Amino acid sequence: MTNNSDKDQHSDIRPDGGMHVDIGHLSASGNVVISGRDGSVYVNTGGNVEHQTTQTITVGGVETTREALEQMMTKIQSVQTAIVESNIDEETQEAAEYDLKTLQEQLTNSKKPNAKILVKAARGLYRISPMLASAVFALFNEPLASQIMMAVGGVATQFVEAIMKRHTNKS
Repeated sequence: MTNNSDKDQHSDIRPDGGMHVDIGHLSASGNVVISGRDGSVYVNTGGNVEHQTTQTITVGGVETTREALEQMMTKIQSVQTAIVESNIDEETQEAAEYDLKTLQEQLTNSKKPNAKILVKAARGLYRISPMLASAVFALFNEPLASQIMMAVGGVATQFVEAIMKRHTNKS
């Protein structure tokens, strides 16, 4: 039986509501899975011991990997490149850069995006020029961005479905 003073020495409640537990010794057979919000450790305890760590992060309210986030960021950078290369007037370019900044903030925040703000920024970019429309299509055709939009639902899902339909009908 464990007394409270012993328990207090080995675990504590963190400010974010999670719990920190120190384990001096753990004995187990078979497979052991230790997971948390930001990662998981899988250990096979029999025979050859393998150690595999998978880092997960939350982006746009969706659990994903750093690699998927990097792929989405590459597509966001492609939209930035399209803004610069699209030969639009200075005022329109400023509006496009503002919309892109808003779009990026919404997609890369750990919380679920605001559907109206996200779609307004995406629609604004999409309507500026054919070059930007193609870049926005490529962004939302990217798996993580599409997954975020589908998780948001409502107008976000309708927007993605509409641009996918429009671009696949042009082909």
